[in-house]
Amino acid sequence: MRCKKCQSKIQSDTKYCPKCGEKIKTSNKLEVSAVSNNPFGLMGMFVFLITLGLGTFVIPMLPIKITFIRYVTYGGYGLVIILGLLSFYKNKRDQVTNDEAGVKYGISAMMFSLLMVIAMISKTI
Repeated sequence: MRCKKCQSKIQSDTKYCPKCGEKIKTSNKLEVSAVSNNPFGLMGMFVFLITLGLGTFVIPMLPIKITFIRYVTYGGYGLVIILGLLSFYKNKRDQVTNDEAGVKYGISAMMFSLLMVIAMISKTI
């Protein structure tokens, strides 16, 4: 949970923010998830799954062999790595701890993409 005034992390049972002293209003509404605070990680995972599906299943089934498709797949994995780095940067900029779900998705997608690029490069050598 976060203070609406200073955005510092506070416990859910706190009545006043320990940093700025703002009164914390409690409500029955669910708190906004960490993924919506940092959507880059989830977008990275989504792009990774699309790139993996296209590169593994759809593109090899095409009747024509297009040579630049491999580079499109590299571009998809590169975009995932950029989104993962953006989620990590946003987390550090906002001074949030690394246990946020958005960063976990981003780092996971980034690592999967790096492994896929290494596998694709080793396959071509």
